[in-house]
Amino acid sequence: MMKILILDDDRDLTDLLSFVLHRAAFRVIAAHEPAGALQMIESEHPALVLLDARLGTSSGFDLLREIRRSNGLPVIMLTAMAREDDKVLGFQLGADDYVTKPFSHRELIARIQARLKNPAGGAATGEPHLAQLQFGSVTVDAHDYSATRDGRPLKLTATEFRVLHCLLAQPGTVVPTATILKQVWGYDDPGVRDSLRVTVYRLRRKIEDDPSNPRMLLTIPGVGFVLKSDAKADAVGTLPSTTQAVAVPPDDLETVVQPPAASATQLPTADRARRAARRARQTNRPRRGVGAAPSP
Repeated sequence: MMKILILDDDRDLTDLLSFVLHRAAFRVIAAHEPAGALQMIESEHPALVLLDARLGTSSGFDLLREIRRSNGLPVIMLTAMAREDDKVLGFQLGADDYVTKPFSHRELIARIQARLKNPAGGAATGEPHLAQLQFGSVTVDAHDYSATRDGRPLKLTATEFRVLHCLLAQPGTVVPTATILKQVWGYDDPGVRDSLRVTVYRLRRKIEDDPSNPRMLLTIPGVGFVLKSDAKADAVGTLPSTTQAVAVPPDDLETVVQPPAASATQLPTADRARRAARRARQTNRPRRGVGAAPSP
């Protein structure tokens, strides 16, 4: 039975959530203030945390920041703070989902179940060849939910790991946004699309040499995302200056054609002859000067 930790200062809501989660076959532990919450996470090892953004006089966002310094377990914000800025802040600090009050109990259970799926979206158990994936310098292992780049461990949240695994399972291929949402979140709505964008932003900060100029994790506007190996990205250089179609990797979604600048010496012989005759006619044409006698 998976264990859920509820961190909320509303005791009535905590009791109600405990009842609902018990009926959904979860074991529940609860705390009403941030003091001791980190120690509880370390000692109780919950599978997921439901965290209110307001914990009395304390901030749930500050507690989320502390959790993310040492733990990547799934965290769902459960709060009445419904402003877009609050949601974006929660995602930026590492929240895996953001549910605003009031909420449907069925929807909350569905979101919890989606968060608690195998971090690789079930691929590790159903398809063993996808348990360990490597593309370029990035490697993920769904057995222990670990990831490395150039042998250096990457500290990823559960959601970051699942998005990275989803992209690594189809390396060099544009993965549609809807596919990522289905595999990682299990549903699609505007809020979860915001979560995906923020998750990609956080991943770039962890795997890119220059997150402001990404060369590995690329966005294909209106389509989805693609993961390119760092070696492959370095191989894309300046296009030749001669007339030819330049083969660009398929995930660039186009074939680039760079035509040359034509010069006069490259014109066919017939074209040069026509131009010369035209110039001769213009030279021999009589011109009328000022005061010249009219033609008879």
